[in-house]
Amino acid sequence: MSPVQSTDFGNTTGIGQQYFVPGQPPQYYVPGNPVMAGGQAANGMSPSPAMYTPIGQLFPHGNYSHYNPVDNSPLGPNWTPRMASGEMPTLIAPRRDSLSSNENDLPGTPYTTYNTYGGTVAVVDRSPSASYGHNGTPSPSQMPQQFLVPSTPKPIEAQPNTVPIHIQMLVAQDPAIPRAIPAPNSPIKPLDRCLENRTGETNVYIRGLAPETTDDMLFSYGIRFGDIKSSKSIIDLKTNQCKGFGFIKYHNFENAENCIRGFHFLGYETSFARESFYAKLKKFADDNNCNLYVSNIPKNMNEHELATIFTPFKVCSSRVLRDMNGVGRGVGFARFSSRDECEEVIKKFNNTPVSKPGGEEHLIQIRYSDTYEQKTLKQQTAAARSFRAAEFEAGVRQARLSAQRYRGDSGSANEFENHLARDVA
Repeated sequence: MSPVQSTDFGNTTGIGQQYFVPGQPPQYYVPGNPVMAGGQAANGMSPSPAMYTPIGQLFPHGNYSHYNPVDNSPLGPNWTPRMASGEMPTLIAPRRDSLSSNENDLPGTPYTTYNTYGGTVAVVDRSPSASYGHNGTPSPSQMPQQFLVPSTPKPIEAQPNTVPIHIQMLVAQDPAIPRAIPAPNSPIKPLDRCLENRTGETNVYIRGLAPETTDDMLFSYGIRFGDIKSSKSIIDLKTNQCKGFGFIKYHNFENAENCIRGFHFLGYETSFARESFYAKLKKFADDNNCNLYVSNIPKNMNEHELATIFTPFKVCSSRVLRDMNGVGRGVGFARFSSRDECEEVIKKFNNTPVSKPGGEEHLIQIRYSDTYEQKTLKQQTAAARSFRAAEFEAGVRQARLSAQRYRGDSGSANEFENHLARDVA
């Protein structure tokens, strides 16, 4: 393009641009001086008749010997605009199928003879431009299904069986150890975690036992792994049924580890026994604590009457716990001046009868009050036991339903299944 001088902008010199159109002499365009048809729209003039006539063939056929170009223009050769060129909308269309677009901004693309997309694509006029209803290229969401990347999940690799064959043969000996009662909300720890033994323990904790498991049954399960020092199935005194866990103590580490491997192979939650609940309570005790917790006192007893129980010992302070209605809960606290006095009070008054005039006798129990750490431990332990008890009941029901599906209508139920059937009913 070659510059040309003009004086259209306030008698100042401007620079125009020279345009070359094939088959026509050179033309110049200077702002404010419409020479080409493009300046007519800026001055509100009607466009030239052939201004927007589309050109179908852009390249001669002879220059391309391998294929013939196809006129893919959606506009016919006799197309005319529906509105004046001064009202034409912007040619900048919203991005399609990007993170900031929505489904309404996805225009369709007509099928062409190139057969690029494999099959026909439904053409829907969703363009934001009213004048160009079929503009744009296909979005990824408009592609046929066979061109989309399949989202097949990655297969889960099977975990290798690390249990020795002789352990698998031991668990199958008569009487065979049954599979564990499932714990739906407690995933089983890996075997290497179960074998951790930082305190040199030989006592094995086993969770997942059936409700009818007795001490003798647990002993028969554990004796196959080595000589047993003791075994205990934890029984619920209310139902006389196993709570789902127990302990087996061996004489050496090797037998205890084999027991863990065997029960873990059958789906039990098993490990070396950890520090007991009462041992933790004792560890959190305060040796300087002089506050005593008194339980099972008459509910209508007040603080003064509580203090007179321990005569001739002097009570520094006393307190009776009451509910929101002012009714006593049957427990209270009594603080003394020294630890020695507390020991003497516990020795003399623990499990002794106490009564008010005209009332019945109550055997009071006395112990040291809990520290903050002991209270926290008791709350956490109570919540954990409640959760495990509910989970055990759910696992028993799940095992019962699985046994029914496996047995079908044939076969008779054993004692354990009859017990589960009563629970389900």
